[in-house]
Amino acid sequence: MASYDVHVFCDECSGVHPMGVRIQLNDGPADKQSVGDTYRGKSVPTTVANFIHNYVTCQKTGKLFVQQDNNQIFLVPVGD
Repeated sequence: MASYDVHVFCDECSGVHPMGVRIQLNDGPADKQSVGDTYRGKSVPTTVANFIHNYVTCQKTGKLFVQQDNNQIFLVPVGD
């Protein structure tokens, strides 16, 4: 099972911010990839699907936002 950090595109500053979440997946990507691309044509695991409901703080503006587009939520492999 591989470990992944979850990052999201920020509509506030157009940057990509870490959510501060690490998950383990059997079927995750080898390189950084969006959830939309990783699970295209497949069911998104509940663990991953729940990220569209999480608030993230923009590191530049300090504003809270929710990213609900799976193409803007990224799985980033973590070297163990």
